[in-house]
Amino acid sequence: MLNKIFKSKGWTTAGFNISQNWIFVKLVIDGRCQFFCPHCGSALIRHTSREIKIRDLPISDRHVTICAQTFGGRCPQCQSFSTIRPPLAHPSMGFTRRMMEQISRRHLHEPAQTIADFYAISIASVLRIDKWVLSTTLPPPRRDELDAILIDEKYLGPSHGFVTMVLHAHSGEPIYMSQGKDGKALDAFFTSLTEQQKQAIRYVGIDRANAYKAAALTHLPHVEICYDAYHLVSNMNEVVDKIRRKEMAHPPEALRRRLVGMRYILLRANEKLDQSSEERLNTLLLFNRTLNKAYILKEQFRSIFRCNNEYNALLSLISWVKMSVASGIPLLKRFAIGIADKFNGIMNGIRYGVNSARIESANAAIKRIMSRSCGLGDSHYLFDKLRQAFFLRHPFLRLKLIPICQQI
Repeated sequence: MLNKIFKSKGWTTAGFNISQNWIFVKLVIDGRCQFFCPHCGSALIRHTSREIKIRDLPISDRHVTICAQTFGGRCPQCQSFSTIRPPLAHPSMGFTRRMMEQISRRHLHEPAQTIADFYAISIASVLRIDKWVLSTTLPPPRRDELDAILIDEKYLGPSHGFVTMVLHAHSGEPIYMSQGKDGKALDAFFTSLTEQQKQAIRYVGIDRANAYKAAALTHLPHVEICYDAYHLVSNMNEVVDKIRRKEMAHPPEALRRRLVGMRYILLRANEKLDQSSEERLNTLLLFNRTLNKAYILKEQFRSIFRCNNEYNALLSLISWVKMSVASGIPLLKRFAIGIADKFNGIMNGIRYGVNSARIESANAAIKRIMSRSCGLGDSHYLFDKLRQAFFLRHPFLRLKLIPICQQI
């Protein structure tokens, strides 16, 4: 069985040495095999031979080291010298291809330290292997099939700041990532598109930040700007929370006791409240008219994005803006005026069914990758890990990953 595991064209197994923790495999050159020059294809004349050590996947909790002979040959045609290693070995890293691919895939779900301890290698080796596998197996982003894109920013911490992400609106495939969160972060992406690719993009899903809107319209004047429901409802929740904090500034003692611990109950969707939370909420709303108005308008705002057709959503949004302006609450009035200014973009989001579920899924994946990477070198590495997670999450897309054996 071990012979089949380590079988490699041009080499044959000459013996095994098995100890308590290690398995050593000896591979020698098969004298019946002919080696050819990688430059011109002529048959090589054997010149030198030396032994190298290659780490492979563990077997039965034992680490595996392959001791293999290399074929150093001279080409009589182009007079070049070439060193031929077993096909299963990486030419310079000292690991087998299957071990490198396994490490890269495990690094999606496990911390680098755990992987390093399991394979008895360093964390630096784990990260170096991971970056090499990603750079050679991932296909390039599919920009010819873009008809709609989602744009959002993600904060990576004080060391790396913000990055801007571009995703395919339908599949969720990460298309582009760059440092920064302003319109300039998108310039390189839009300039990399051909005119035909630009014309194919029908709409862009963004939050209400004007920087992304200006960049999109500069490069894609024909595109429809869409504001997704998630960010809009999130903005509405922020307004309600500001109103709650303002009401807590100088409340009567009876109201203060009822406001304590009510933040998440006020912001939670009405259908997700349990009986106890619902009773506390109803009591609070009876005591405070301002919060009562804000809560009712928050729930009505959420219901706009659940309308069964565009016409009903249009009437509901107009009615909601009028009620919010007439509510007498300055924070709500200001927010409603901002919603009115973005009216077309909001209706476009409802019309095209734009939502940020895929963006938020990518944000969650980034958070997991950051926590397991033991140090993120650059946004390019993060982008590659994000694309690897996308392809491995969808079994029908795994076939598009380039086999690692074709990259060496």
